[in-house]
Amino acid sequence: GANINFAPDLAPLPAPRKGLSLVGGTWYAGSVNNTSWGVGVKDDKEIDFLSVGPDLNYVSLSEPGNASGYPINAVTFKRIDHGDKAALAIYDASHHNAPNSASTNGIVRLANWGSCSFASVDETGRLVQPLRTVTEIDTVSSPNDNAVVTSKNLNRNSATVKDITVQSLYLNNGSQNKYLGEGRTLTITSGGLILASSSAIGLPGRTDNGALVLGDAEKPAYVWAKAYGSNTNYLWATMSAPGGFASCYPGNLCLGGNQTGIADEIVVNAGSLALGNSDETCTLSAGIPIRVCSGATLALPQAKVVDASPLYLDGAGVNHAKVVLPGDRACASLSVRDLTQSDDWTELPAGTYGSSASAAQFVRDDLFSGRGILRVRNAPDSKRLLLLIR
Repeated sequence: GANINFAPDLAPLPAPRKGLSLVGGTWYAGSVNNTSWGVGVKDDKEIDFLSVGPDLNYVSLSEPGNASGYPINAVTFKRIDHGDKAALAIYDASHHNAPNSASTNGIVRLANWGSCSFASVDETGRLVQPLRTVTEIDTVSSPNDNAVVTSKNLNRNSATVKDITVQSLYLNNGSQNKYLGEGRTLTITSGGLILASSSAIGLPGRTDNGALVLGDAEKPAYVWAKAYGSNTNYLWATMSAPGGFASCYPGNLCLGGNQTGIADEIVVNAGSLALGNSDETCTLSAGIPIRVCSGATLALPQAKVVDASPLYLDGAGVNHAKVVLPGDRACASLSVRDLTQSDDWTELPAGTYGSSASAAQFVRDDLFSGRGILRVRNAPDSKRLLLLIR
């Protein structure tokens, strides 16, 4: 979680340069302050690779602090490695800066922090913020379009257009219909979906939410939820995410309905992810692992949704992942780690866990909140220990 400032007054990385690894941290790659907007010596940085580890990470291309001007900065990554479904945000307050990368895998799973839009790689290997090629979902003309939908209905009235495919989507439909329509499918090939405040794809209790396909076996779903405070982004459309699901932004996101199409790990990089609500409809495939990164929250308003899932709670010093328990909940196993100490997971013994406000056997206020308890049913390490004793 440490911040790294690679400004000109700091010594350069020693040769040979090996790269930079971010684990819930920020790399300040800014230049010196200047008194005029967009002027100053261009500050170029180049590293062999940027490794993006667990959690939400940032690269800041503007000088931290209350700078009155923003020099033009650039940073080149010869390679970007995304591991563990990690999230990366590029912050550029001036919009005069640009990162570069030799990566050519289409949409890069990151967003510009200021305007919150995905970046893509052009033919020269330069990371660019894609043009908002469409303003209305009906007008998509190519599956390579990076779509922006603002104040438009998702249930398109055209009888001739049932399904639609785009490369990425920025969705702002807070005051409009939020369902796709019965039998209709929205496919986002890169897996990149940004949800503006109060936006949703599908709602509880509807039969016409439609289907949502995010990414493929090599591209997890990367969802950036921007709903804060009392607002929540909802995904109730039946989802297919063969590469797994990553919640990336520090907002509030709720999954409901049939989500057995999420075929790999669910990761909460930042913010709060709620699985289900009072309608009790959220369904996951049995055994899907759920990992919550340090500082992020997993809410379990619905009983039994994670009964067969192993839970992994990350931590970094005192900044732990947290699970909200409003009632009696259960999981297959519970593992924790402190990234400041080790990359290894420690599986906790079977029993009941909760906060000091609960009647749990094991009280962990650093990991749990609410009056409920979490019943950890399986403890393979304990079973192996029992066999050794015998």
